[in-house]
This record gives sequence, C-alpha cells and structure tokens, in this order.
Amino acid sequence: MSYANRIFLYGPVGALVLFAGAYALFWYVSANMLAARLDAANGGDIAPGITFAFAEKSVGGFPFRLDVLLSGVTIAQQGTEGEFAWRAERIAFHKLTYRNDRFIVEADGLQSLSWPGTDGRPRIGHVTPGIARGSAILERGKLSRLDVEFRNLTGRDASLDAPADRIFVAANAQAHFLRRDDDTVVFVLTGVGVKIAPAFGFPLGSEFPETRIEGNLIQAKSLDALLAGEEGFAAAAERWRNATGVVNVTAFTLKSDTAPQGATLQGMLTLGPSHRFVGVLETASGAEPALRLPLQDGAAPE
Repeated sequence: MSYANRIFLYGPVGALVLFAGAYALFWYVSANMLAARLDAANGGDIAPGITFAFAEKSVGGFPFRLDVLLSGVTIAQQGTEGEFAWRAERIAFHKLTYRNDRFIVEADGLQSLSWPGTDGRPRIGHVTPGIARGSAILERGKLSRLDVEFRNLTGRDASLDAPADRIFVAANAQAHFLRRDDDTVVFVLTGVGVKIAPAFGFPLGSEFPETRIEGNLIQAKSLDALLAGEEGFAAAAERWRNATGVVNVTAFTLKSDTAPQGATLQGMLTLGPSHRFVGVLETASGAEPALRLPLQDGAAPE
C-alpha cells in the first residue's frame, strides 16, 4: 500500500481519535472546574444572604452530560423574622456539556421547608414526592424560564405544635414561570388529585380533582438582580414591593367538594411590609358558588 493510500485510510481515524481525546479532556476539565466551584460554594453564600451547603457530592455523566448528585443539601436565608430554609436528602443537577443555558434538576427523598410563622414561631413542612423534577433556562445570565413538576406528592405540617392530621397530597402538581420582554413574568400552576386535610381550615374546600392558576407578575424588572444571583430574596422582595409590584391572578379555576361544577376566582395580590402576600381572590359578583379567599400576611385565616 502506497504512502498516499495510508494517509487516506488512517488520516480520518487519527483525526477521530484526536477529536475524542480532546473532547474527553474538555469534559474532565469542565467536571473538575464544576467540582471545585461546588466545594468553594459549600457553606458560603451563593447570593447575598443566601447560604448553600451539602454533605456529599459526586460528579459524572461522561461523555455528553455533567451530572452532579448532592446529598444533605441546605439552602437558607436568615430574614428579619427568622430563617427560611429548604433542606433535601438528595438533589441531582444535569446539563449538557456543550450548553450552559439549560439545567435539569431532580430531588429525591424527604424535602423539608421551614419559615417564620405569623406568630413568631418557626413553621416546618415535610414533603415527600414520588418524582420531583424541574428545568431552568438562562438567558444572558438570568433565569428566564422555570418549570417544576411533582408526582405522587405527600406533605404534612411538621411544626412542633401542629396536629398530626394536617396532611395534604397531590397526584400531580406543576409550576411554570416564563419571563417576558414586557416586564412581566407569566405563570401557570396546576394540580390534579389534590387533597388538603380539614385541619388546615382551607376556606375553599378539602378535595380538588382539578385546579389551575394563571396570571402574571408585574414589575418583574425589579427582580433582575435576584434572577442573576446578585441579590437575596429579602432585598429583591422589598425592591419589587417599592416598585408597586403586583401579582395579577387572572384565573384561579378549580373543582372541589365545595364547587363540584367548578368555579373561577380572580384578584390582585401585593406584598405587605413583612413580605407576605396580601389581597383577595374571589368569584365574580353574582357567580355561583360564591367563593372568597382572603390572604392576610401570606396565609388564609384559620
């Protein structure tokens, strides 16, 4: 075989081996950089006032993805009234090696949420989803779209003074948020097979075969620093409140044990001085059944 023929035969193979080696090096460098960034962030602030910590981590996914599995995760912020925190047994992050604008997130095991109650005492909620996953899309370094889904979700009020029967379940629950160029964030929240124990005293009922909430958040530009990870939740909430930010609930459609034929509520919500939603969602005048959901300091009155 002539030299020229050997070049045509082995040249493409050699180029392929060279490309594979270069890509493998690129992946391992990317994985090591990500691992180093996680170690540097562990126990510190990922945004002003928001701390991030985990107990263990592993990085994999070669060749096409970067997969990160974290266990014993805590994301918390200390506010003026107390701590807001999310604690998870396990969280996994996935991204394509060659794309930095989209992330897939999965949560597994017990999820614990804590926040300061209106009476000054901490409130704790435990949530155990069969499946919990979401995706986030970044645009010019800022979060532009967020989609979250839970399946076979079970939750309970785990506060020290809570009765044992304060439990809720959902066969499916989803949340979708999309940032638009007109200074708004459009959102859709849905629930299927939702049951809320009567002990919660929720005024709209206890069983909700179908629910859907649509609306938009106005003055979203004031949240840019938060979406870019440059500002904490409390500062962003105050900035949005001072910019006369409003949540416009255009349609809260539900079927429940109190409205078996269905009902639609509407209303406007704002933030009060303690950064809790305040306002009223209600059915149109003369509509049957007449439903009303007042929010005071962020919660329906018990």
